[in-house]
Amino acid sequence: MNVKKKRVIEAALTLFIEKGFAQTSIRDIIQEAEISKGTFYNYFNSKNECLIAILAYVNEQGDQQRRELAEGKDKRDESVFVRQLGVRMNLNKERNLFPLFESVMFSDDPELIAYMKKQHILEMQWVAKRITEIYTPGVSDYALDQATILFGIIHHFIHVWKIGTDKDFQLEKLIQFALNRLKPVIEDQLSKKEAFFPQGWLHNAVENNSLSDLRSVLQSQLEKLIERTDNSAGEHEKITEYLHFLLQEITEEEPRTHLLESITMSLSKSVRDEQYQSVIRELSQNVWSLTRALKGEQAGK
Repeated sequence: MNVKKKRVIEAALTLFIEKGFAQTSIRDIIQEAEISKGTFYNYFNSKNECLIAILAYVNEQGDQQRRELAEGKDKRDESVFVRQLGVRMNLNKERNLFPLFESVMFSDDPELIAYMKKQHILEMQWVAKRITEIYTPGVSDYALDQATILFGIIHHFIHVWKIGTDKDFQLEKLIQFALNRLKPVIEDQLSKKEAFFPQGWLHNAVENNSLSDLRSVLQSQLEKLIERTDNSAGEHEKITEYLHFLLQEITEEEPRTHLLESITMSLSKSVRDEQYQSVIRELSQNVWSLTRALKGEQAGK
């Protein structure tokens, strides 16, 4: 990430925490980061996209810390897993991200919702994989059940703790406590071969919702871009025509992939204005993802 984009993200995060997400305007972010309006829109199409970038930035920091904790260590070392589990929770606490998560929960923005859903699935899959590596090598049938139980114990204990006191607690001590409660459950499941979630449950959920999620995200992106470029002349007028066509096509019952690809290529080639290049690039990537998904669905029919 370049220095200027990082500065915008840090400025936006500061404001979202101090003023609240809903109360912070793009103008506030521009002033805090000491950048021009064009620079902001070169990186983000909206305030929501800026929030997604903040969450992605923090997630990458968490992933890096987890990799560093595991470096040179036995993957079955439970103490490493305890510290890795605490990384994301500690980062969220240090960055005061919990109010932002609440903003997403009450948002109707499909991009925000799709992003948070994807991150939740990835985290559950990561924890399930680590449980398999440490406690049930070679047997992954019950790992999602166990990851769900583990998160349930941790989160509800935190909730009840906060009801009773404002004092802090040792997160790693709680995680170890939760794992100690989980171990008998793991042994019981291995013995009785009793699973709640079928194999591939989250993978199937992603597959079943990927097309509708992609369409919703693209529709939202296109509508926002059209709002910015409507009533413009010259280059922007041509961009708007392409955007309107893409919006109409993705809302069809059976979008024509060859037209989506052709128009997206023409759109990418037509953009010269720097403030649109980044968002059009991201839009194009999502169109390619949608066309791949559509082709895969058609091949399976």
